[in-house]
Amino acid sequence: MKNVFLFAFTAILFIACGDDDDNSPGSDYFTYDGNSYSTNLLFREIYESGDVGLIVLGDASFNSATGEIEGNDIDGILFDFEFDLSDGVNVPEGTYYFNEDDETENTFFGELFINANANTDEGTFYDISDGTVTVDREGSDYILDYSIRANGRQINGYFKGEIDYDI
Repeated sequence: MKNVFLFAFTAILFIACGDDDDNSPGSDYFTYDGNSYSTNLLFREIYESGDVGLIVLGDASFNSATGEIEGNDIDGILFDFEFDLSDGVNVPEGTYYFNEDDETENTFFGELFINANANTDEGTFYDISDGTVTVDREGSDYILDYSIRANGRQINGYFKGEIDYDI
C-alpha cells in the first residue's frame, strides 16, 4: 500500500509541476500591454534595395491573385533586417539589435500593429524603439525569439515556422 501511495503522489506531483504556460516555446505569439496575440503566418518581403523584412501575423490571409495581405483585425510585427546578402534572401542566423538610423549589419527596425485593417490601413501602429531579435533556422523553418519595445511597452514573442508567402 505504501508503494501505491508513493507512486500516486509522485504522478500527481509530476503532473502538477508540468508547464501549463500558453506562451511556452513552440507556440507562436507575442505579448503586448498585458495581452497575448497569436501569430500563425510568416511573410517575407524582399525590397528593391535588397533588404529583407519578415512579418509575423495573426488573423490574416494572403490573396495570391492580388499579392496582398487581407484581413480586418490583423495583429503582427514587421522586422526589417540589415545583413550581408551573401545568403541571398534568407535572413542569416544570429542576434539582431534595434537601430533605425544606421544600416549596420545585424541590425533591424520595425513596426508593431494591433487590430490593423489591411484594406483601409486603419488600426494601431507603433514603431519599434528598442530590443533584440534572435533568428535561428531548422531546415526551412525560421525561429524568431524577440524582446522588443514599442510605445514605451515591452513586447516578447516567439515564432517557429516556414515562410508562408513572399510578397
